[in-house]
Amino acid sequence: MPNERRDWHAQTAEAALEALGSGAEGLSDAEAETRLRTHGPNELPTEPPVSRLLLFLKQFHSALIYILLAAALISLLSGHPFDALAILIIVLANGTIGFAQERKAEAALARLKEMVVPTVAVKRGDRVMRVEARSLVPGDLVLVAEGGRVPADLRIVTAVDLRADESALTGESVPSAKSTAPVAPEAAQGDRKSMLFMGTLVTSGEGAGVVVETGERTVFGAIARSLSVIKRERTPLERRVDRLGRTLAVAAVALSGIIFLIGILRGLEPIEMFLVAVAMAVSSIPEGLPAVLAVVLAVGVQRMARRNAVTRRLPAVETLGVVDVICTDKTGTLTENQMTARAVVTLTHEIQVTGEGWEPKGEFRADGEKLLVSDHPSLMHLLRVAAVCNKAEVLLQDGRWIANGDPTEAALVALGAKAGYEKHDLARSERTVDEIPFSSDRKYRAILHDYAGSDDQPRREIMVVGAFEVLLARTSAAVESGHEHPLTAVAAGRLEEANRDMAARAMRILAVAVKRVDPSHAELREEDLKDMTMLGLIGMIDPPRKGVADAIAACHTAGIRVIMNTGDHRETAVAIAREVGILGAEENAEGRVFTDAEVAAMDDARLREVLARAAVFARVSPQTKVRVVGALKALGHTVAMTGDGINDAPALKTADIGVAMGIAGTDVTKEVAEMVLTDDNFVSIVSAVEEGRIVYRNVKQTVAYLVTTNVGEVVTILASLALGMPLPLLPAQILWLNLATDGFTGIALAAEKRHGDELTRPPRAKDDRILSKNLLLMTLATAALMAIGTLALFEWALGTNGIERARTVAFLSMVFFQLWNVFSMRSAADSIFTLGWRTNKWVVRGVALSVALVAALVYVPALQRVFGLAPVGWEEWALALAVSSSVLWAVELYKILIRRGVVPARWL
Repeated sequence: MPNERRDWHAQTAEAALEALGSGAEGLSDAEAETRLRTHGPNELPTEPPVSRLLLFLKQFHSALIYILLAAALISLLSGHPFDALAILIIVLANGTIGFAQERKAEAALARLKEMVVPTVAVKRGDRVMRVEARSLVPGDLVLVAEGGRVPADLRIVTAVDLRADESALTGESVPSAKSTAPVAPEAAQGDRKSMLFMGTLVTSGEGAGVVVETGERTVFGAIARSLSVIKRERTPLERRVDRLGRTLAVAAVALSGIIFLIGILRGLEPIEMFLVAVAMAVSSIPEGLPAVLAVVLAVGVQRMARRNAVTRRLPAVETLGVVDVICTDKTGTLTENQMTARAVVTLTHEIQVTGEGWEPKGEFRADGEKLLVSDHPSLMHLLRVAAVCNKAEVLLQDGRWIANGDPTEAALVALGAKAGYEKHDLARSERTVDEIPFSSDRKYRAILHDYAGSDDQPRREIMVVGAFEVLLARTSAAVESGHEHPLTAVAAGRLEEANRDMAARAMRILAVAVKRVDPSHAELREEDLKDMTMLGLIGMIDPPRKGVADAIAACHTAGIRVIMNTGDHRETAVAIAREVGILGAEENAEGRVFTDAEVAAMDDARLREVLARAAVFARVSPQTKVRVVGALKALGHTVAMTGDGINDAPALKTADIGVAMGIAGTDVTKEVAEMVLTDDNFVSIVSAVEEGRIVYRNVKQTVAYLVTTNVGEVVTILASLALGMPLPLLPAQILWLNLATDGFTGIALAAEKRHGDELTRPPRAKDDRILSKNLLLMTLATAALMAIGTLALFEWALGTNGIERARTVAFLSMVFFQLWNVFSMRSAADSIFTLGWRTNKWVVRGVALSVALVAALVYVPALQRVFGLAPVGWEEWALALAVSSSVLWAVELYKILIRRGVVPARWL
């Protein structure tokens, strides 16, 4: 049975049925069974889940981890099992933190596949039955109705008032009216009115369609299948940490070689110097770095979660901090994805309507002043018609207002409710006698309705809501200043002007007309719809979310471009782009707004050219979204892509970080995204960007802090060898400094909160190094100061106290150098006196804990023996504390140079 034909939308329903070997009675059970064996089940391709073991092992795939594992092996082979064990514990802790966080994120996002219905109504052998959706085959005749999801790609055979929400595929916010009429072969996805596509939602009406494609051959399935060929790249942080690890490894080998050479030149035993060089190579690697980085990222994950952003992979937290372009979907991300009445126009007033989405709360305002609806009978009449002339309802569910039925009609229900016309309340005292349902051919809905008029007298009235041009042709009167008058050319011209004005603002416009009839009039016919009275126009749009305009302004301040990628029409996209600030209110859209057809006609070089100024891509296909994101990445940008529909999934996976919507997002979209917004709000993306920048700052500061300590230790040992002094620090003491003292305070740095300027600075470059020039200079200067201070105190103590007490003084000196430095490293430019000593309580607690533990090492006999320390008096403690404070003052002086511009800002 052939079904290779891909232009089903251009074929007549009869031709499609014939080509598929089907008919009005559907397939026979036997034929359906045969075709199921041929075509396979109607299921989407899925990737097998990653096993827990593999997910755990993935946490160790890092150059830095490999270096630490090598260091542990060298320590074990050189007779330092304690050092090896300590390093392995740190590595294991790092992997456990990452594994636990990713498992937690996956559990939070685990959902059943909601986009494919479990059972469907199908006609087989001229009998209607329900079968599992997975058993559908090409040629099956499927029955669809309001509220149901489409189980496969269907060519429509019959349609009555049939409309479908295709926003998950096309991004278009308004439900698409469907019919049986074929369309042009070249029609875009969103214009194929003769088709229903898998995963979309029937919002009104009923009909039947013949299955033309199932499973991965559907439009939905093709997009899902394309995800498997898109390879996910490593995050910027993963690449930076790998580069840092390789740098540290080269430095460790070079330093150990220098130490070995100095020892040989001094006449020391080669075997002894080899062991010392190996010990220093191991000690020069910041063993606590992976675990501290994991904590920094985990803290960022928790903070983002509190701001409605769930992160699936730890390194992705930092990626948002370096994003410089956000490609965002429109429907449901920038906008509410809830059609909302924003304007009502009568011959007397132009009225603005306030309120959010389908929530039945809002005001009516004219000329900036609140309008009392009860003072305007003709407006009350219009709003009553809006409330009852529809098949929808709005419901409060789980704290959110949702629509049951067509979204446009739900907007009418909410509009009426804002004026006090609650649909459920009206239904108790009023009734609809007859109706003419909406159809894409008629372009209106009409009802014959009984209700009590303003004089409390019963009346029967024809109420019609529909396209302005259709109703205008059927009206002969209009209401002005509360009185009915013949519809003059002047009055019609004013209404036409209002219609054009709202259309220019990308509003969907519905006209409202009525006709009073005799109470004996019991049946509504199309010929009754003439000589009606026009009440006015209603303009509605899927409005921007509250706070989005401010969030986009914050992006611009932060140096982040926002580009709209939407499947909606150009005019709608431009109107929303102007309203939220992606385009200026008066800005010429020429050269900044492009359609899918225009992008398709460009080669890659031309596309990269237009991306320098592009702000909006409208009516775009999934392939174009991927192409735009890929071109931006090729230009060196770090790109975030947001979306909720299956059409967004390939672009989300292509981007440096994909951000999916948690409420409206499809399961496929959530599975490929690194981050999921639990409130579907663009504002939360900006909050996540801010948290990402905080994470990146904390990563840089923490790495600088840890590396400073290790460089200080190595320089101290190197200088002591060069000067012919005994070793001031033993390997066990160095390991304690690296793991305990650095570990506690390094983790405390991970909790550093926002300083308030995160969104006022430009984003970091994609190739930005963790150790910038500024931090590297600060690190080297601080390490030199640590070495000088420690050796000076060690030399002084050697002359008065003996080797063990001298090493204790040197150990205390190095500890306090680190603890003073942790306060300095809270910011690369801001003074600790500006930030406040106690504003990060975790640093204060980390310092206090470190001091207490060091005191235990110095005064507990068992620990003294392990670490080669001896008790010292308060004078030595005070001297070590005073000398080591020099690092704080030196760094404060350096920060003054930064703030005064002596040190270039680009070095930060």
